[in-house]
Amino acid sequence: MPVMFTITVITSLLAAILGALIVLKIHHGYLNKIQVRNQGWERAQEAHQHNWEIKQEKHAAELEMRLTWQVQQVQRAWEEWEAKDQHRLKTLRCTTDPRCHAPTSIYTPQLATTNVARQQPL
Repeated sequence: MPVMFTITVITSLLAAILGALIVLKIHHGYLNKIQVRNQGWERAQEAHQHNWEIKQEKHAAELEMRLTWQVQQVQRAWEEWEAKDQHRLKTLRCTTDPRCHAPTSIYTPQLATTNVARQQPL
């Protein structure tokens, strides 16, 4: 009887170990699937992040280009205003100073060709 009991105990232990190994194998496969899914999600997030960064860089470049254009427009307007003001001052001096022989005509801007350059870039 003790031999039969020993064989039963050994068989039961082997069955329990075999069952535990099967459960561990199944669990390992499940964990691998979860890991693959998580890695795929991470790659997708990185791709979305990269695309977002590219869009932001393009947007920033467009804003910079528009700002540069607007600053150039302000600078041109300022230069034109300065030229008009200089001409106005010269005209005022000539109207009060009899020694001045400069014409007192109305100022015509010499920057008329800049109207083409003032068109906003596409």
